[in-house]
Amino acid sequence: MSQFFPDLFPQVEPLQEVKLIQAPLLQENDYIRHDSFKLATLILNLCSGKKAMGW
Repeated sequence: MSQFFPDLFPQVEPLQEVKLIQAPLLQENDYIRHDSFKLATLILNLCSGKKAMGW
């Protein structure tokens, strides 16, 4: 975000080390988030399908 809003994020640089340490954890969370996203998409598609069929 800092490249888009440099004035709002003046102290981003020190956080780079934290990101490196948390990288493996974030990677696992990405898999979980991806599954949740697939599930949410499925539910949305089902709801949209019901509306389209007039249920």
